[in-house]
Amino acid sequence: MTSKRETQEKELKAVLAKDIGAKNPVFSPDHIQELHALFSLYADPRQRRADVRDLLVTASTLGLDHKYEFVFRLLSEVNDSTHGAALDFEQFLKELTLRIVVVRLFRETHSVRKEEELTSPFWTSKQREIWTWTTSDILTSSWSTDTMMINSSR
Repeated sequence: MTSKRETQEKELKAVLAKDIGAKNPVFSPDHIQELHALFSLYADPRQRRADVRDLLVTASTLGLDHKYEFVFRLLSEVNDSTHGAALDFEQFLKELTLRIVVVRLFRETHSVRKEEELTSPFWTSKQREIWTWTTSDILTSSWSTDTMMINSSR
């Protein structure tokens, strides 16, 4: 019989061995380990899944929704996109990474454009095209750093 700690370590090693852990464009292995420790506090011990709403409630209670608005917003988006379903750690990491990559893409493309260009029909349709391609491709394909690099070069 394996202990809770052994199960958590095995789960973390499995995620770190996959591309989402080993080649993550946002989080280092140390960051992933810290996220896993936090996630494990909320995960059901049998199913190894956590409800993101629990994280949101705790963050609100501690006032972190105002102090760390960006993180709170990302967690809210993860919760909304999964329709409140409990996630395993790998799914949680993918969802969180996806949102941060999309924010980075938007900031990078936004910073190279002049303000008057941002409202042009071309620019708004191009942003919609990038957003749709990026999110649908990442969500429907298996995780790949190559996909992320292709998306970020657009």
